[in-house]
Formats: sequence, C-alpha cells, structure tokens
Amino acid sequence: MKAIVLIKQVQEAPSIRGEPGGDGDVTSDSQNVTNPYDLYAIEEAIQAKEKHGGDVAAVTLGPDTAVEVLREALAMGVGTAIHVKDAALDGLDATAASHVLAAAVRKVGDVDLVFAGKQTIDTNTAATGPMVARHLGMTLLTEVFRVDELDLEGRTITVERLLEGGRQVVKAKLPAVIAVTKDINEPRYASLLGIRKAARAPVTEWSLADLEVEADSATSVAERRVPPARSSGELFEGETDELVDTLVEKLAEGKFI
Repeated sequence: MKAIVLIKQVQEAPSIRGEPGGDGDVTSDSQNVTNPYDLYAIEEAIQAKEKHGGDVAAVTLGPDTAVEVLREALAMGVGTAIHVKDAALDGLDATAASHVLAAAVRKVGDVDLVFAGKQTIDTNTAATGPMVARHLGMTLLTEVFRVDELDLEGRTITVERLLEGGRQVVKAKLPAVIAVTKDINEPRYASLLGIRKAARAPVTEWSLADLEVEADSATSVAERRVPPARSSGELFEGETDELVDTLVEKLAEGKFI
C-alpha cells in the first residue's frame, strides 16, 4: 500500500482583534500546531500501513515552521516527509492549495490512498480534500469515521460515513481521497524514541518549480471586521407576577409573540 496524508500547520487559537465594529487583524499570539483533524488522518494512515504494509508519506505546504508538523508525523510513525516550500505559497486559498497538493501527490506517484482531515480550524472550508480528489480524478469519500475493509488486490475500499441523519456504508474504487472525522480513531502519542528519530530524519523539500505548477488563488480576503459591541440588556426587578407581565409586554413590543 502506498498512501499520503495531507497535513497543515495552524494556529492553536486564532482570533481577530480590533475595535468593536471596526477593522480587525488576525493575532498570532497562540502557538502553531498540527491541525487537530489531521492528527486523526495521520493515525488512520499509519494503522493502514501497519495492517497492509507499504509506506505513508506526509505532505504539507507552508513556511519553514511547517516542518514541525512533519516532524510530529514522523514521530508518530509516518515513513516519509515532504515539505512544499515556496514564497508564492503565502496566503493560498483552498483552490490554489489543492492544486499544489494534487501536484505533489502526482509527483509521489502510484498512490492508493490520500488521507486528510475533514477540515482545518483556521479556514473551516472543508474544501481542500474534495478539490484534491477532483484534480487527481480519484474517488472522494468525506465524513469517514470507520474503514471497514481495504482490498488492495480488488482495488476497493469500504468505509462508513457519518451523516447528519445517520450512517452510510460505501464501497468505492481505489485510488481514493479519504477525509476523516475525529470519531475514526484516537491518535497515538509519539514515543521518546520516535521523537528522537524524527528530529534526525530527512525531509524532502519541493518548490513550485519542482512540481511544475503555479499557485493562483481564486479568492482573497478583502477585509476583516470585528462584530459591534452588544448592549448589556435590560434588567427588571419586582415580584414574580409583575415580572411576568413586564416580560410579556416586552416580548410583544419586540414582536416575538
């Protein structure tokens, strides 16, 4: 089995600050971490490798600091780390990021499965995985919370998807892109030995020129605004019967009843 897991470095608790009702700026006062959903994708990819053999490569886009998430994936048990690093990658949207990630998957070649978290906590678009599948012409399976069977010889995979109204069992053809939920497993902690090995392990670096692609975002952030301040509300005091009458009167004035 040959698998790739797509991971991203994000801020642990991003926030927008500024004057209420005015322009806001994204703060960078929280630490950078592996996108939480991606940890479940890493674990599922490693479990597949342990069961079926083969290799798992972790791929990320980003600046120099993004190598930290690759080190964490290596410490957990991923075999290969690939860092796509280029000045033109700053501020990519999901459209451009998916195009670059798909090119990285093609360069690896002969991939059976691409694992990804269902979404990232910084943009929450849940679009990158599906777009990668589209670029690669692979089967797309989203909201996956269990892999029931992986038949590499028959080139099929059977998964369970967590839907709003229930669960769905799907049998699909390989190769496939699988976007997993946090219900699929419990990510392992890296051992001390694994951390030490990961610190010394080589990381492959590719540029956009290496991938023979360009990074053109379809969208950009025009502005960020802070919500206007909320009023503190109105406080009523008195006996219960009086309060009930007052509340009903206020609700009627507001046309809530």
